[in-house]
Amino acid sequence: MRNNSHILDISFYVAKAANCHSFMEESSGMHIVKFHHLILSIFLILYGCEVGTRLQGQSYLDREKYSEGVDAFREKLKQNSFDPAANYYMGRYLLALNQPEKAYPYLKEAVALDFKNADYHFWLGVCHHGLNNLKKERQSYHRAIAYNKRHVDAHLYLGHSYLEHAQWEKALNAYDRVLDLQGEHAQALYNRALALNQMHRIPEEIAAWKQYLSYYPEGQWALQAVDHLNVRGDFDYRTFLIGDLSVILEKIRFEPASGFLLESAQPSLDAMGSIMTRNKKIRIKIEGYLTGDKTLAKRRAESIKSYIIRKYPEMNSRRLEVSGIGKPEKVKAGWKYFDLEDSVNFITIQK
Repeated sequence: MRNNSHILDISFYVAKAANCHSFMEESSGMHIVKFHHLILSIFLILYGCEVGTRLQGQSYLDREKYSEGVDAFREKLKQNSFDPAANYYMGRYLLALNQPEKAYPYLKEAVALDFKNADYHFWLGVCHHGLNNLKKERQSYHRAIAYNKRHVDAHLYLGHSYLEHAQWEKALNAYDRVLDLQGEHAQALYNRALALNQMHRIPEEIAAWKQYLSYYPEGQWALQAVDHLNVRGDFDYRTFLIGDLSVILEKIRFEPASGFLLESAQPSLDAMGSIMTRNKKIRIKIEGYLTGDKTLAKRRAESIKSYIIRKYPEMNSRRLEVSGIGKPEKVKAGWKYFDLEDSVNFITIQK
């Protein structure tokens, strides 16, 4: 049985140290070591063992050599089953191998041996999630936070748990806490917007999607964020098919009542020009829309073409066609149609 008292059991620590190093060599000429020096030596040996265990354990995780890690740490645990770090890493490897039932006893033992370690509580919570034990999962996350209030992953996974079970307000609070600690956290930014979506807090939701896209304007989740925005009737970001690529572009803006591009339009146009430079087969039609002013709509389309040609002079200007339309652009988002009074559309006419 584990000794839960706070009394230092010297014999136990000496035995534990012996598993790592032979810290004494028998010698007829050995001097008598003072007691406090002995304790210090044991401490340093144990500390070295722990550091070595953690370095080795993390190495298997970083290299995704989970099965090798299981084999190595099984041997470590045979030598010393009371090593919290060894139990912890064994549990981590088994979780990575999608074996939460086998991981559970090791992670539970790691927590019992080092109860104030926030990481151990957190990963025990992840294991409980794999075992579909919601109550204990959340309990573990809360304990991790109790021992480390700045434990980002514990706050994050607590938010995931609330989101998964439609507890939107609690999820929102958890993600807000993550962002207090790490303001650009991708999952927290995205899921925070999802929670606001489910709560029908539309102005806040729109602002949240834009905040996510300001940090992460590319990738699968960015495309979905744009879809959410557009369904709400906001088209400050749109997805266009440029060649074979779905590309997110921020709204192309102009000075009022003119064809002069604002500086904010440049990153989106640079992205499109870069794609066209890499794929010289692509031809694009630029459609300017402005209700009641076809001439200005076309001038704006021409301004976009001129910017791209200036920025990428090697590009053949015939690859960009322009047109101006003096009525709203009709755009479908979800099951709805929207009329955009002032917009620009990009159509791939050759891939």
